[in-house]
Amino acid sequence: MGLFNIFKSKNTTNNHQTTRNSYEQRNYIPKDVIDNLREVRNNKEWASVKEAPSKINTIEKPLIHETITDDLRSIEASKEYKEKVYSKYYWDFSEKPFISMDRELNTNWLDQVEAFPLTSIIPHTRMARFPDGLLPGHVYMLYWLKKYTNKSVPVYFEYRYGINFEKEKQFLIESGYLDTNNKPTALGDKAIQEHYNVIDEHILDSGNNRYIQEARKLNPSEKPSKDMVDNNLRGMGFEKDGNIIAAINLYEYNVKHHFDGTHPYQRLAIIFRKQKDYKNEIRVINSALKIFQPTSSDDWFIKRLKRAEELQRKQKN
Repeated sequence: MGLFNIFKSKNTTNNHQTTRNSYEQRNYIPKDVIDNLREVRNNKEWASVKEAPSKINTIEKPLIHETITDDLRSIEASKEYKEKVYSKYYWDFSEKPFISMDRELNTNWLDQVEAFPLTSIIPHTRMARFPDGLLPGHVYMLYWLKKYTNKSVPVYFEYRYGINFEKEKQFLIESGYLDTNNKPTALGDKAIQEHYNVIDEHILDSGNNRYIQEARKLNPSEKPSKDMVDNNLRGMGFEKDGNIIAAINLYEYNVKHHFDGTHPYQRLAIIFRKQKDYKNEIRVINSALKIFQPTSSDDWFIKRLKRAEELQRKQKN
């Protein structure tokens, strides 16, 4: 790292801290309001919602006004709650993700992460800064603000990128990436182009199939090995790090070469289902059926194929 980058990183950190302090002074909820919300969090009405597993991702928020919920999404959770999350899931991260009070009070995230760790935990790569001092979340924020105006801020900025949208927006303005109208400057546009792999990965993870093939071309991954067990192990590692494109390429190599274990077929089927890419899910399942030739109607691949075909028909209609 040259002297220019050392000083740039140092200045970026100082500006970031200044922005954080000024932002938090402007966004304060009185202690009595927070205490009342905590009481709601623990009452019987809340408990009855929490006990329903089917609502783990779509929890209703009774008794809490929408404007207060919006405020809570931009304020940090309690120190105790953050430490609980950080010590268990992000203990080795040099930069910890933002955890909102809305997550602490209004969701069952701690239950969700136990059930779905792969999709709930932010990978290291999304909390690592680029040489210019930006996080992946900053890059996607620039892209999002360039595309939209007066639109509600998606919660994925916290849950997928680990950032406080409003606070980091001020950081981008003060750093020259956004103008006072919250639109990217020339520097912001340059950052989007230099880190466009962030946008490609977001589109791919979101299941926007129009861009999937293009995104794969723009994101070269590690070359598959003739050792297909090694491909599976590396694929699992890439999935954990959030590099879905690299994992797909390794698993596809194994499918093409008729690997005789279920792992790459099952992982690809799950990934393609998440992306709503039912055509490729069906293709992979049919490849598995030719190799394993199951006879029971309860077989994982047979049941999966039936559901994938139903989803594909609905998608076409």
